[in-house]
Amino acid sequence: MFGDVSRYTTVRLAGMLALAILLSGCASQKAVAPTPDPTASAAPTVSTIQPTPTPAVTATAAPLNLSDPSSWIIGFAGVGPMVLGADLTSTKESMTAFSQTLWDDCPTRSVVTFTVAGSPSFVIADQGGDGIIQQVVVQAGESAADSATPSARTSTGIGIGATLDQLTLAYPAITYQDPGTPIAQYALDSGLGTWIHFLVLGDKVSQIIVSPQAGIAKELCG
Repeated sequence: MFGDVSRYTTVRLAGMLALAILLSGCASQKAVAPTPDPTASAAPTVSTIQPTPTPAVTATAAPLNLSDPSSWIIGFAGVGPMVLGADLTSTKESMTAFSQTLWDDCPTRSVVTFTVAGSPSFVIADQGGDGIIQQVVVQAGESAADSATPSARTSTGIGIGATLDQLTLAYPAITYQDPGTPIAQYALDSGLGTWIHFLVLGDKVSQIIVSPQAGIAKELCG
């Protein structure tokens, strides 16, 4: 009987020892949370918010001053508010700062002269008789003072009273047209179907005409 007890005790002790070893192994394999590296830096945060683009600034042209002819530009499209292809009546009504004279000797066509003190005068004509401006003229005023006063000019500064040398220097490609009269004529071609004509009298520009014609019409009414 004692032998059975001894054997039972030995088996029980062996089992307890095995259990202790197993528990010891489990304890040694327990996961340990890693300790953050104190020297590690946090990853940079990339912002997903895009900057609002700054709108481009659009240049705005200064409004045309209808009462100041000296601010007007003579170009291939017309002179200041007087534009080729525009309605003649509407243009005439906008020129309130000027005295207006409607030519009575043009029964089938409208020709209007605009005058103001201290400035060359302006003429518009609907040579087609359809009420559409087809010619704009800038011409010497009634007095020498009017002709000498700065008025509408081309982008290179040529206006009534400019010298022939100034004209040819400003436009080296300008074409001389011999009219067979004491008034010399020069034409500037836009290449797009419009011309600027300069009439020179006594070495000074006395008329500037913007039209869709390569030559100057002898009569505004004809």
